[in-house]
Amino acid sequence: MRRYPQENVEAGRRILLELARLFRSIGREFIVVGGWAAHLLVTECPRDGHQTGHHGTLDIDLMLSVVDLTPSDFRQIRDLLLQHQYKPSRSERRPFAFCRMAGDGHKIPILVDFMAPREWDKNTGSVFNREDIWFMPLDAGRLVREFNRQVQLTIDNGDGTQESETVLVADFPALMAMKGPALADRLGKANAPEGESPGEEVFDDRAEFQRGKHEKHAYDIACVVQACSPRTVAESIIHARQHVAGRDGDELERGLNCVWQHFSRIDASGPEAAAIARAQGDSERIPQYTNDAFFAMADFLERLGFEVTRPLPPPDHPLWRA
Repeated sequence: MRRYPQENVEAGRRILLELARLFRSIGREFIVVGGWAAHLLVTECPRDGHQTGHHGTLDIDLMLSVVDLTPSDFRQIRDLLLQHQYKPSRSERRPFAFCRMAGDGHKIPILVDFMAPREWDKNTGSVFNREDIWFMPLDAGRLVREFNRQVQLTIDNGDGTQESETVLVADFPALMAMKGPALADRLGKANAPEGESPGEEVFDDRAEFQRGKHEKHAYDIACVVQACSPRTVAESIIHARQHVAGRDGDELERGLNCVWQHFSRIDASGPEAAAIARAQGDSERIPQYTNDAFFAMADFLERLGFEVTRPLPPPDHPLWRA
């Protein structure tokens, strides 16, 4: 299980705020995707008495918000990043990342991954290059462009002052379209036979790393549904279903089906995976967190027309005495 120290999460928030200012200085915007999208959506949701927050995340995933950029535009973005101490990745497996050292003493490495809609380069495989900026193709990129919202990102400086920037964040339909397939993909890689590459850097326990990623994706999905309410998230997706068709509609349904496969039963992989990530090492809370995740997700999925297998009540439940 991957831990998310609050010092590192706060460092990531500051880098995200810095990036928003840098891009705005050249008249550009990006859309936050991945784990930071889940975190910022939860931060924006009214709690209605519920205390479900989001632990945060570390790496920052960004997608440029426009598609008509020129070679000069890409060079301007790269020069801006280099001038502000963002170093391009030297990893062959992750060339689309820039690293920025952050936190007190600049000891915390924050990786910024750049993504783009797959249609930017239909002939590509896993990555493609624009003027020495590498991008990872995103299948749900067009949904991200269509379904996003403005979120206020605020940083507390600790001296009574705050800094704030508005950022675009992938909204619920786009998040499900991205996170659903990622959830399934990570579990498959965790269970890959020995000798098969999971497509990541080398780790001492590759399967454990992939399971940790699976837990994080499950947690992001369940946390958004729990914190923002199953009804609110489902209504947003029902609205999206009415306005997308063709390939975009297929991408949305593929993501939702992946979510359903992993949350359709309490003993499916999703509820416990989400609970493990939420517990952050407190194993005694995992059973309760598993129940919390499952029943919220069951409500959400049923509102979308999916069939969910709910567990029978215990033998001493009043239902059996009726």
